[in-house]
Amino acid sequence: MTEYELAPYRRLAMVRTLSSAISEVAIRWSRSIFHVLDA
Repeated sequence: MTEYELAPYRRLAMVRTLSSAISEVAIRWSRSIFHVLDA
């Protein structure tokens, strides 16, 4: 596998990592908002 052939897989892995990180942040953010609304 050349560097050029590996590029799409690297991009896919990066996107997956990014999307999971974003969803984790979104969950924490929504929890903190609900916590503030409950208080």
